[in-house]
Amino acid sequence: MPTGAQKIAETLIDAGVDHVFGIPGGATGAIYNSLFDKQDKMKVILARHEQSASIMADVHGRLTGKPAVLMGQGAFIGTSGGFGIMEALMSYSPMLAITDTSDTGFWQLGTTRKCPASTARATCCRYCGP
Repeated sequence: MPTGAQKIAETLIDAGVDHVFGIPGGATGAIYNSLFDKQDKMKVILARHEQSASIMADVHGRLTGKPAVLMGQGAFIGTSGGFGIMEALMSYSPMLAITDTSDTGFWQLGTTRKCPASTARATCCRYCGP
């Protein structure tokens, strides 16, 4: 039986997504591992910073008209990646941002993990799921 990460990878490919930009972290690591097996169908570009990944995903959408995926750990994609997400929103670039929720429930790790990521994303996304 396929894992949730494998189903996400298959769904992205079935939807015609051919590029993922981001940084593995938290629960998204399993999705990146699933995409590794599908390198013939999807190109994964690892960035050094979430902002760079979000800009690359935005530009890919602008140039091709096809959605690119921005993927990484919740609070970091929602904050550092916010610039590219906002640019995609304002320029109508197709982009799908996939994050995890590993930043919730870790209050003991300090204040950097207390960012309400879903609230931050809701200001610059057309749809922000739970």
